[in-house]
Amino acid sequence: MKKTLIFIGLCALFMSTSCVHQAVVDERPDTFVNNPPSFSEPQINTMLVLEYKNRWNRIDLIEKMMVSGAWREPVAEEFWKISDTIGAVWKAIEPDSTGWFSGRNLRGTYVYFSVNSPSEQVVLLETMGNRMTYVNGEPRIGNPYQNTDTQEPWAPQYNYGKLPVILKKGTNHLFFNVNRGRLKVKFHPMNEIAKFNVNDPTLPDILIEEPVSHYGAVLVMNGTGEPLSGLKIESCHEKLKPTIVMIPAIPPMTARKVPFKIEGPALMVKGDLTVQLTLTSGDILLDQAEVKFNVKNPKETHKRTFFSQIDGSLQYYAVNPAQKDDGKEKALVLSVHGASVEAINQAGSYAGKDWAYIVSPTNRRPYGYDWEDWGRIDAIEVLAEAKKNYKIDDEKIYLTGHSMGGHGTWYLGVTYPDKWATIGPSAGWISYWTYVSHRMQSHTDELWKMMRRSSRPTDTYGLVDNIADKGIYIIHGADDDVVKADQAHQMIDTLKAHGINYKYHEEPGAGHWWDHSDEPGTDCVDWPELFDYFSKCIIPADEVVRDIQFTTANPAVSAWNKWLGIEAQDKQLELSKAKFRWNPGSRSFQGMTENVARLSFKLGHLSQDSVAFEIDGQIFSKVAYPAEKQVWFARDDGKWAQVAKPDCELKGPHRYGTLKDAYNHRFVFVYGTLGDDTEDQLNYNKARFDAETFWMQGNGAMDIVPDTEYVAEKYRDRSIILFGNASTNSAWEKLLAHSPVQLKNGSVKVGDKEIQSESLACFFVYPKPDSENNLVAVVGGTGKKGMKLTQLRDFMYPFTNSPDFVLFNETRFEMENSGIEATGFFGNDWSVEKGEFLWR
Repeated sequence: MKKTLIFIGLCALFMSTSCVHQAVVDERPDTFVNNPPSFSEPQINTMLVLEYKNRWNRIDLIEKMMVSGAWREPVAEEFWKISDTIGAVWKAIEPDSTGWFSGRNLRGTYVYFSVNSPSEQVVLLETMGNRMTYVNGEPRIGNPYQNTDTQEPWAPQYNYGKLPVILKKGTNHLFFNVNRGRLKVKFHPMNEIAKFNVNDPTLPDILIEEPVSHYGAVLVMNGTGEPLSGLKIESCHEKLKPTIVMIPAIPPMTARKVPFKIEGPALMVKGDLTVQLTLTSGDILLDQAEVKFNVKNPKETHKRTFFSQIDGSLQYYAVNPAQKDDGKEKALVLSVHGASVEAINQAGSYAGKDWAYIVSPTNRRPYGYDWEDWGRIDAIEVLAEAKKNYKIDDEKIYLTGHSMGGHGTWYLGVTYPDKWATIGPSAGWISYWTYVSHRMQSHTDELWKMMRRSSRPTDTYGLVDNIADKGIYIIHGADDDVVKADQAHQMIDTLKAHGINYKYHEEPGAGHWWDHSDEPGTDCVDWPELFDYFSKCIIPADEVVRDIQFTTANPAVSAWNKWLGIEAQDKQLELSKAKFRWNPGSRSFQGMTENVARLSFKLGHLSQDSVAFEIDGQIFSKVAYPAEKQVWFARDDGKWAQVAKPDCELKGPHRYGTLKDAYNHRFVFVYGTLGDDTEDQLNYNKARFDAETFWMQGNGAMDIVPDTEYVAEKYRDRSIILFGNASTNSAWEKLLAHSPVQLKNGSVKVGDKEIQSESLACFFVYPKPDSENNLVAVVGGTGKKGMKLTQLRDFMYPFTNSPDFVLFNETRFEMENSGIEATGFFGNDWSVEKGEFLWR
């Protein structure tokens, strides 16, 4: 990434007089020359697809070759042997008249294509239907959701999969990982240093008669080999004030979602409002674009935006507002959408209610995270936003959703039982393991069993006791062929076994989405009996709750049910249970625990007198009412003891692990630059790919900085994702000098155990030394091969996770579900000695 500069001309003017900028000369690093004016899109007439002998037993052959360095250009009809039982052959395929490649052999495989470029140039690569792309060996995110050229105007739009890439002079090799049976690839010129992509906006709606003060967000693409800092976006419209926002740095050769602001007096007429955006650096005009806002009546279903605490990105949620203005508090119905459904359409599927707001979060994207991981957090963030922005009755909060949102209703319902008066899943599947895959449940390998434990918080069945005190209303279509009604039947059997009350409506002859009445609203979500049921349920106040049973698999995900908390576990990420009764006459709590290392009781709802406790038969009489209005008990060697407020250095709800926990706390990517050119590029490539994945999957926008720019004070309140190792990343010494895991070129040491190797991939999470709440996560390897191997373990998707520590080796390529060298959980003091680690 050299910094020698050449000059290229750029001249443009914006139409609005309030947004005119001087046309000036701009700069671009000399390793990335401008596209020639005669750029023409390469014609893609033939590709090669890798057809496996056994399509259900796939070792990632392309990844194996990328890691080993044994890559070669494929040839049609060439057979590539993977093992004695697994092989694949390259087959030529042709596009249809619209440029799409299609077929069953394009599911879960790779497609190859080469491009000849007359010179080195930066182009925009647009892909559709692929999970990811290798461009001359560099991983880039694909666009798995766009499988047609156009979408209906009301449907989610996926036409934003463009990224700047470098085509070197001569032959360029591209591999596309295709997962849904269709692929289309296009190239576009990138003549600008930086360019808008307004096909992926995050925009609020503007409500008439309300002052305009909103944030939106759009993509900005960086077509240079250096970070672009100090850029600003100016927004203008004749009815609004010109507004300038300084935007975060755009990393090299990628795109980032960035915010802009609109501000002005209230608008009085419904309709469209086209706002002009200008991207500048100082007085240099870089690009211009337009975005269109909807101006709506306040009683219409509309979108609002907010900044997420996960990564600082701008997200939206939809509101179908309460229709009656009487100054009274209203109920809130959180309605979570299905796969490929926009939140605005989910909220719009309901007739407006006089007595309730219908609020729909986004799951960060229409597919997002199945309401787990960052989708789970998005739902809780939106719940908090809605309670802040509207007059809500805290006793009348309900949860419902359809399809994937039906699963989200089950999952969020059992994970956060004290947030809902009751829940109403419609056409919901139970869990990944009942709906998609049963394979991980059959593992006999102890290391893979431990890996599976990291996903225990998604065990909907295991957490079902948390809703034992609620009535549940379940809806399903009898002839649903997308989520079969047996998902509802299986959950009903579980509810019966646990003595949990429920009502079930199965609509005869109905499929997945149905609306049989002529009433406003769609019946499969806006079912009258469901809302009648909701209206009779409330969240009881803490002081009237006598009995609580609570189960959690990870205190960092869920630690509380009303006044009862589980803050630490004996066996990490196994189910932990506590069941307690409050006896007001004797002012005592009495109950039992299972797999609980630290227990807590909130006492703020009680009068300030002494309280007694009986925990697993052990009695604590006349415990003084604490100043913190909370008491803690910890178990050591089988005995409970009352303890002071736990030190933040211990594991707890504030930071517990697993690896994904680090990605929940306004995280920053820090990539290493201490190595040679290849090592530095590998570190940056992985950071860029993960950032692009978080954008594509979760509408994310995070900071990516080199280790040379890491300043502890600047990022004190944020978690760090460190790419590289102690040999290649200078931030290691600042962040992980005292970590029990030490990773460097040639070796990894965990406690007293050390392994010498240059081809191990390592992931782990550890407390950030200058923070009480944040974490450091490492994505690194013991050498170049090890760093390449990190590409195989992608934690940015749902259903993927890791314990606190995992070490992979190259046997990952020999058979499926192999390759774990070691994995484990740190103890509650973050030590190896008190943790649980397994080695191959």
